[in-house]
Amino acid sequence: ERELSQKVQFQERKKQQQMELAEVDQQMRRLEEEHAELQSALAGSFHNQPSRNLEEAFNAWQVNHDKVKDRIKVVEDKMLQAKDSRHNVMEQHALDDQAYEELMRASQPREQLDLLLRSIGPSYYFFIACLAILGWLINLY
Repeated sequence: ERELSQKVQFQERKKQQQMELAEVDQQMRRLEEEHAELQSALAGSFHNQPSRNLEEAFNAWQVNHDKVKDRIKVVEDKMLQAKDSRHNVMEQHALDDQAYEELMRASQPREQLDLLLRSIGPSYYFFIACLAILGWLINLY
């Protein structure tokens, strides 16, 4: 019964970990899509570059072009953060799994001892006690 509940908890924890990874992956996909859109906007901006002779139009273009570059930089930074976040989540999951396995290994001997003691009936305890008393009496003489 206890083992079954531990298996259920382990499966729930695995589902939670998968949901966390899916969320991080989805965020990464959104950032990659936004990055691709901004890169195409930047390429389009180069094609629409006005002549340097039209100073006012060129300055306006330069401002918009720089804004797109800045947004690309922000998105790239967010992508790096998302990759780091995914890496950290994976490390934390590995540590959680290791701790859980150690806990399971540590609890197994106690569970086996509990099962052994429960399986031994009261008559066996009486028999063992009689043997101990007999051994003690023999030791006295």
